[in-house]
Amino acid sequence: MMYNDKEFIPQNSLFFPETIARLTIQELKKFRAETDRAIMSGLQNIDKVMTPFRAGELIPVLGFTNNYKSAFMKMLANNAAEQLTDPKEAIILCSWEDSIEDGGIWDLAEMTHLDTTALDRGEFTDSDWKKLMDASMKRADKPIYCIGHSDQDMRRRPRLSLTQVWQVLEHLYTKHGIQARMIVLDYLQRIRPSTSQRDFRVAMMETVDIAKDMAIAFNVPVLLGTQAGRKSRELAQPKMPLLEHAQETSNIEQSASKYFSLCLPIKTMQEGETFDYAGRSFTVTKTLLLAALLKQKRGPAPVYFAFNVDYTTHTLTPYTTTNPNPAYRASMQEVVS
Repeated sequence: MMYNDKEFIPQNSLFFPETIARLTIQELKKFRAETDRAIMSGLQNIDKVMTPFRAGELIPVLGFTNNYKSAFMKMLANNAAEQLTDPKEAIILCSWEDSIEDGGIWDLAEMTHLDTTALDRGEFTDSDWKKLMDASMKRADKPIYCIGHSDQDMRRRPRLSLTQVWQVLEHLYTKHGIQARMIVLDYLQRIRPSTSQRDFRVAMMETVDIAKDMAIAFNVPVLLGTQAGRKSRELAQPKMPLLEHAQETSNIEQSASKYFSLCLPIKTMQEGETFDYAGRSFTVTKTLLLAALLKQKRGPAPVYFAFNVDYTTHTLTPYTTTNPNPAYRASMQEVVS
């Protein structure tokens, strides 16, 4: 249940030294016993340096509009779903932007390697249709549950608050016995505030706090997509947003256990242009994706990565055509390979 000030019990927030020691050892024992329950990103380069996604962590994914945030989080959700072994556990994907059908088409296109643009136009053959039907059966078995809206529901689209999402998650567990294992919220600036707070920045701070509380209460990691503010567009190329560039809130920087930033250089540069970033030389292509792990509480940061994106299958392969500067690379803890 969500926290209520009226239920505050002072002694529950006070921890004596012996209690701290006992709880710490219990937590470490849990880490050791549950190594098979740790959720990895599924991206080998990142997993080499990043600690696993753990219960209670809030993990923002920052980027400008149309810079692969949603797709990156969906990919992490798919990778996490493949690691589940308990049929009563699921990955929860909440979208305030895409409809259930939009997400489903993305899933089927990924499984069949069919072009999403062609699918949107209805341009597919009988052979393609069979592939889509087979893929839909696989999607029905994939343990990713969605919270959002359907294009086929003619009522006004509900813009849910996190309080309402919390209620949906409790319903899923109490009525259907399904326990969330990881929650993806896409994205912060579209989430309706849970209170009537008129100051938008204060409302965003409260939403971030609820997202963090959700991670703790449901004992899961929570991925939170967030837009980069317009002022950060003044950054030098390739315009990779930094910790302080999350739109309308600084609270997210303090609340995060890990913090990703994403950038597609093709969005602000011309194909074929060259640039240096994190001690490496790059050539802009349509498929080049830069990623940065700007923060992690129990591991090295910042750490930088570069990938080539396959937009059909939404898979990432390491970018390799570079000339790294070893000294700069070491100083920045850069691990692109």
